[in-house]
Amino acid sequence: MLTKLALGGLKNRFRDYAVLFSGLVIASAVFYMFMSLATNTSFLKKNSPIGFTPFIFGFGAVLLAIITLVYIVYANSFLLSMRQRDYAMFMMLGAKGRKIAQLIFLETVAIGLLATVAGILVWMVGTTFVGQWLINT
Repeated sequence: MLTKLALGGLKNRFRDYAVLFSGLVIASAVFYMFMSLATNTSFLKKNSPIGFTPFIFGFGAVLLAIITLVYIVYANSFLLSMRQRDYAMFMMLGAKGRKIAQLIFLETVAIGLLATVAGILVWMVGTTFVGQWLINT
């Protein structure tokens, strides 16, 4: 029943969750593309005249992770505030706070997993094109 409520909530608020989903897909794709460049030692040696490039890429990865984390927290709190009425209605109908927390967790994990998988697919396609573009230039 809890899974059915979570999926129903995702269907009813599809536009709102689509914004979160697309942002997470872009964030994970950019992160993976960035990390594939940062861990490619032959690319770094051929295109980097300075020795600080691995440090710069490492710092960029940490910065990108922090920005992504802030985005996830902000978007999740925004979606939770939009669904407060639904959760209040569930509480009035007798749902326990623990079950509401499980519902929120299920929705968040479902969106996160789908976005990560889609981001990895976008990363694979994007890295191919970006890699070819970098080689050609």
